[in-house]
Amino acid sequence: MQHFAACSIARQVPGRLRIAIPGLRGNVNMAQLLVAQMALVPETTEVRADPRTGRLLILYRSFADEDVTVKIVMMIDRIAEASREKPLGLSSIDSGLTIWRRARDKPTHTTTTISTDEVIQVYNPGSASHGLSSQDALLKLQDYGKNRLPQPIAPPWWKTAVEQLKDYMTLTLFGVAGVSLSLGRIFDALSMLSVIAINCAVAVAQERRANREANALRALGSQASTVIRDGVSQVIPSEDLVSGDIVLLEAGDRIPADGILLHARSFEVDESALTGESVPVPKEACGADEFSKTPLAKNTVYLGTCVNRGRARLLVVRTASRTQMGQLAEQLSVHEVLITPLQKRVRAFGKILVATIFTTVFFVTVIGLLRGFPSSTMILTGLTLAASAVPEGLPLLITVAFTVGVRRMGRQKALVRHMSALETLGRATVICSDKTGTLTKNEMTVRMVTNGESIWKVTGDGFSLQGTVEKQTKGATHEELMTIARYGALCNDANIDFDSGAAAGDPTESALLVFAQKAGQHVGELRKNIKRTHESPFESEKRRMSVICKADVGRVLIVKGAAEEVLARCDSRLGPDGVAMLTESYREHLFKYAEDMAKSALRVICLAYRVIPSDSSLELGEDLPTVPHELEQHLIFAGLIGMMDPPRQQVKESVESCKKAGIKVVMITGDHPATAIAIGKEIGLVATDKPYEVMTGDRLDALSQEELEAVVDHISIYARVSPRHKLAIVKALRSRGHVVAMTGDGVNDAPAVRHADVGIAMGQSGTDVTKEASALTIEDDNFVTIVRAVEEGRGIFSNIRRALGYLLSGNLGEVLFVAASVLLGIELPIAPIQILLVNLVTDALPTLAILTSDRRTKKLEEAPRVEQDLTEPTFIRRLLGRAVRIGGSAFLVFWLGIKMFGDVSVARTMATLTLILGQLLQIEFWHQDGEKRRAVKSSNRMLRATFWGTSLLLVSAVYIPFLGSIFQVVPLPPLAMLGAVAAAVVAYKVPEFAHA
Repeated sequence: MQHFAACSIARQVPGRLRIAIPGLRGNVNMAQLLVAQMALVPETTEVRADPRTGRLLILYRSFADEDVTVKIVMMIDRIAEASREKPLGLSSIDSGLTIWRRARDKPTHTTTTISTDEVIQVYNPGSASHGLSSQDALLKLQDYGKNRLPQPIAPPWWKTAVEQLKDYMTLTLFGVAGVSLSLGRIFDALSMLSVIAINCAVAVAQERRANREANALRALGSQASTVIRDGVSQVIPSEDLVSGDIVLLEAGDRIPADGILLHARSFEVDESALTGESVPVPKEACGADEFSKTPLAKNTVYLGTCVNRGRARLLVVRTASRTQMGQLAEQLSVHEVLITPLQKRVRAFGKILVATIFTTVFFVTVIGLLRGFPSSTMILTGLTLAASAVPEGLPLLITVAFTVGVRRMGRQKALVRHMSALETLGRATVICSDKTGTLTKNEMTVRMVTNGESIWKVTGDGFSLQGTVEKQTKGATHEELMTIARYGALCNDANIDFDSGAAAGDPTESALLVFAQKAGQHVGELRKNIKRTHESPFESEKRRMSVICKADVGRVLIVKGAAEEVLARCDSRLGPDGVAMLTESYREHLFKYAEDMAKSALRVICLAYRVIPSDSSLELGEDLPTVPHELEQHLIFAGLIGMMDPPRQQVKESVESCKKAGIKVVMITGDHPATAIAIGKEIGLVATDKPYEVMTGDRLDALSQEELEAVVDHISIYARVSPRHKLAIVKALRSRGHVVAMTGDGVNDAPAVRHADVGIAMGQSGTDVTKEASALTIEDDNFVTIVRAVEEGRGIFSNIRRALGYLLSGNLGEVLFVAASVLLGIELPIAPIQILLVNLVTDALPTLAILTSDRRTKKLEEAPRVEQDLTEPTFIRRLLGRAVRIGGSAFLVFWLGIKMFGDVSVARTMATLTLILGQLLQIEFWHQDGEKRRAVKSSNRMLRATFWGTSLLLVSAVYIPFLGSIFQVVPLPPLAMLGAVAAAVVAYKVPEFAHA
């Protein structure tokens, strides 16, 4: 047997290797780690680790069998030796990653090289430029399956049912049923067990429905990848990727599979999802003659990590569960039930309530026994009363309310990743929103073009070619206009179909293409004849984009960006008479021109250029090199282009609704302050007759965090800011006690989105990184949808609070009714089975109707909630007040029934009828939050159906002999029926003295 430092080869045949690893025996985490690591080696086809025997089996395809063996064993040996220094714990995968990183960083004296061409030929029989053929990709997809991570495994239905049975409220019903059986009341016990069975059935059905909806949300959020197949670039679902695919990556993308980089430029990856290290990792393409397979090598990237900057071309090596993330996901593919903060608070409130109820019932039972009531009846009545007073179905009903809210938001183009997001959003006091595409339509249209002397007006809307370019000043030449149009079309990454108006890319760049076409420049021919050789993509930090293009006449550098950024790099200008010196006074004139355009709500783009000398030596390569920074100086100013992005419809009304609701709306944009102010006035964000505060990125940089916190409440617009400023804004607002919702789309927005109380990603323009960091994704990128989500969040809590008020007021009313009768020494007022009848009729359906009602009467005109909302004094007073009305009316009817009819059965039936009608009549009271409405004519169809349906069931139980014998009720004479109904109506009509 061949031995290494920490492991040994137990057996080896061509293509098959079995290695003995002493530290592997009994160590599940090391087994996971080794399998995951070896799966990244392109030669391996299958890896199995057995912690019982301490051996690792590797099946591989070899280039040179001995070379592969040495390379694989050396990698395993380093991990095994590192684990000796700090053994892996059986319960910590994080410690495994620590060992992995230590093994990665440990030097090795053995070097193995494999040419890049050989690696490509293993996975991609074609080439890095042609990609796989569609037929080869289809065959691989059939062999290896979809590129999907293992999904969380939902528990079987019986486990969900068992979990429901563990609930302390359900256990109370079990106790009552047990006592009933011991007392020989078999029917009562079976009835209560039926209630438990119904609760379990509803819980199982709801769980299965929630799983289906979660899968649907995952399907809606599935990502796409740009690949090269059949020699052409195309976008396919990431789940259709196979090993050997060539994937094109750029900033903001989530890496869809494990693989190696064939080409990379300024490429950095956030591997925190895998390693926990938050610092972006620079990545490089594998060299021309050497490909490293070191763990977490600089030329290797992994599924689930994110591209921070740059562009690259990726060769897919492993997909789905064979990836590093997939190996870990298989160990974590278990179902997890998330509990929202509201659910936790309601459960805590419920425990206090249960303790209070049980204490009260205990004393009532003791007093009843002391007064001489039969012990068996009194104990059963006490337990039944306790079980009926406990809202055992409330946790499930709250989950239903959240699920309905999530589904409702899905219909309104808002995808909720976590149920708690809606609850938190309902508490929002500040919404920080991007301007472009969220507050505005993101349909840019060029309106004005100038070089400081000549002016052109552009007509038309959107990306349609309808419209003209009209000269506004004398002396303006066509050549000046064509120069601006040409350079705007070349320094541009957008694509547009002029026939249909369909645009792909940044709307600002699409607007420049439309303008160039309107000006008479044939964009398609221009791009065909003039090729780009270098580029520096637009970045928020530098606020400019630069390209170098090569034509027959030579090479030219074109720079496009913010006026202050580009003009600072210019020392010449292009005018009617050719190129002239750019004096400081003329530069100031151009700045003033740009500011005046911005004040007219125009977004200003500045264009400049310079001719590259023919003897200049610039690097060229298969991938476009970056424009050297030293060339972005001594530019020639070409022109200013002003374009407009009009506000979205209904945004102004939404902003006004937020103001009424006590929610501050903050606009954050990279545009000029004057442009931001103009849009702010148009949407009602700032008033024209009141002073307003605008802060720029430069001012933000000059302020400390403490200074920003002191002024943040007075600022409505942040202009000329970069994504890094958003995080400072979020922190400042939260330090002031605000609940902050922050929107984002770019990859650099992710930190601010993650740190906000509710992060909101844009579904259309948002990057995968931002969507992963967010709790809510807005499909249509519309601010109006965000406001609807806030309204929905408030509505969910309002529904839960009103349902809780309805449920508890009825249950407490029952306790007070029985307590009053027992304490006053009157006959036992209600039988245990009648208590069960009351709960069956009044609890589930009416509470569900309130929880799921789409109540829009007050909309956002209420102030944000406070943390003490469930224990808020006014709410408690209303709850107790309604409980006293219900319990008092039932007690009065029972007492009068005995006096008038002398029959306990009639009196109990009257009291039962009053309890049920009294609670049903409260449905509309709680639904309308105390507003005076006719209860029998509810504003909600489901509530009307619930009221009349349960009333019909009640009448059937009273007058149908079979049901009457079950629930121990008797037919009532007309006077008794009239008295019961009248008492319930009077209890409902008693004036309310506390308003919430």
